[in-house]
Amino acid sequence: MNTAWQIFLQTIGATEHNGDSAFVADPAALTALDGRDVIMPLSPYGVLGVEGAGAEKFLQGQLTCHVAETSPTLSTPGAYCTPKGRMVCSFQLARPSTDHFLLRMRRDLLDVASATLQKYIVFSKAKQQRIDDMFVIGLHGPNTGAMVREFAGDIPGGKNRTLIHGEAVFIQRDADGTWFEYWAPSEQALLFWNRYYERCTAAGSRYWRWADQPRRRSRGVRCHRGSLYSADAELPPYRRREFQERLLHRTGNCRAGVLPRPGETPFDSRRRSGCRPGARHRCRG
Repeated sequence: MNTAWQIFLQTIGATEHNGDSAFVADPAALTALDGRDVIMPLSPYGVLGVEGAGAEKFLQGQLTCHVAETSPTLSTPGAYCTPKGRMVCSFQLARPSTDHFLLRMRRDLLDVASATLQKYIVFSKAKQQRIDDMFVIGLHGPNTGAMVREFAGDIPGGKNRTLIHGEAVFIQRDADGTWFEYWAPSEQALLFWNRYYERCTAAGSRYWRWADQPRRRSRGVRCHRGSLYSADAELPPYRRREFQERLLHRTGNCRAGVLPRPGETPFDSRRRSGCRPGARHRCRG
């Protein structure tokens, strides 16, 4: 964790444990926070920035999402994979301006993602770097949309919609306007926190992950026989087929009739079938 984030947590009275932010008053049962307005410092997340005249072209060739469709009013989830199809990280991609992109991802993957991107970005008219002074705050609850409108003058207005507010970004994570992310430099993040934490219940980032679980289960990639392959990204059709092919090949789901059951991962079915990874004789069932 970087020093700036540690100072921010100390300022708001939070601690950090195993990558998660926490407060002394955090409830033992996270269900106790249901129906409340909750504000959370999201310690597990950090931000990577990519900017330059060639940033869009570079990212479009590297990421699973359709970068050209993003705008200052629309973000998108996606993933970054190696040429062999191994996922390096998943992220939420925002575009504050035409040549400026922000990727919010797990903080412990920032260095890996940055190093991998750097191998290829040297050939583009773009540059990338960690933005250690940009913090991520989560809002969840029935009145959080009104708080965002009061602070920024408007709300994003739809799932994955964004609202640029100075150097900060609001992202709406659901269709109902009850779930938001706020990415901001330290001063703006502290200003926002001090203004609204008394009107909310302050909680650690464990609640964010718990509240996100039903949504993550609904964002999988559906393929053969309705089985659900979990992926932390909504892949466009041209990438979804490639993802399915690589997954079947790498996990060796090839014995006749042995495909993942609903709720089962490809690796579970591989253990049942006895197939070895990378088997070339795949069965379509």
